Amino acid sequence: MRKKIKRMKLNFKLIFLGIFFFLLLMFFYYLRKSVPLLFVIKNIEINERMEERLKENIEGKSLLTINLQKIRQKILENHSEYKDVFILKKFPSTLKIEIVKRIPFAQWKGERFFLLDEGGRIISDAQDIPFFNFIPIEINDYKKSLRKGKKIADERLYYAFVLIKEMKKRDFFKKFPLTLVNPTKLNSFYFIMKRIKVIVGKDNLSKKIDLLENLLKKEEIRENISKIKYIDLRYKKVYFGFKR
Repeated sequence: MRKKIKRMKLNFKLIFLGIFFFLLLMFFYYLRKSVPLLFVIKNIEINERMEERLKENIEGKSLLTINLQKIRQKILENHSEYKDVFILKKFPSTLKIEIVKRIPFAQWKGERFFLLDEGGRIISDAQDIPFFNFIPIEINDYKKSLRKGKKIADERLYYAFVLIKEMKKRDFFKKFPLTLVNPTKLNSFYFIMKRIKVIVGKDNLSKKIDLLENLLKKEEIRENISKIKYIDLRYKKVYFGFKR
C-alpha cells in the first residue's frame, strides 16, 4: 500500500512539472509573438527632413525590438553632410532622432565647386558657380575624383584651413575679404586679397597675419594699396611688387 502511495506522489510531481514547463513554454511563445505588437512606433520626431522610405521602415515597428544602431548607420551613409545622429526611444510610441549637421567651413575650387567642412569632407553636391560667402581653396595639381561624402586627405588643405582660422580669429575678412587661397606649392603658398597676391609660405602663419595687419594699418600702404601687385611675407624683410 505504501509503495502505491509513493508512486502516486511521484507521478503527481511529474505531471505538475510537465504542466509547469508546458505553461512556461507557452508563455515565452506568446511573449515572442506579442512583443512586436507592444510599444508600436506611431510618431517620429526629427529635426531634419526624413526620407519617406526610411520613415516607412521605422513606423509600425516596436520600440522594444527596433535596431537603433542600424538606423543611425543608414542615415549617416545616406547623408555625408550629417556629422552624427542620436536616437532616443520615448515610450510608449515615439522615436526621437536628432541630427547634428556638419558646418561648412570653406569651398573647394576646381572645375566645379564643393562645400567643405572643417575636417576636409565634401558636404555638398558640385555646382558650376561659387557658393556665396565661403572662401575658395584651389590646389591646381589635385587630380583625384571628388564627390559628396569624400574626405580630401591632402596636407596642403590643412595649411589652407590654418590660414583661414587665423584670419577668422582676427575678423580679418570684414576689412579685407579673400577671393582665393592657393596652397598648391607650400613654399610659395599664397592668397588673393583685394586683387593683391599675398605670399606667406607654410610657416609661422599666425605671425605673418599679424605682420600683414600691422602693415595695412600704415597710412603709406593704405594710400597706395591699389598700386600693389603682391606682398611677400616669407622673409625677414617684407617685399612689395607694384603694378606698372
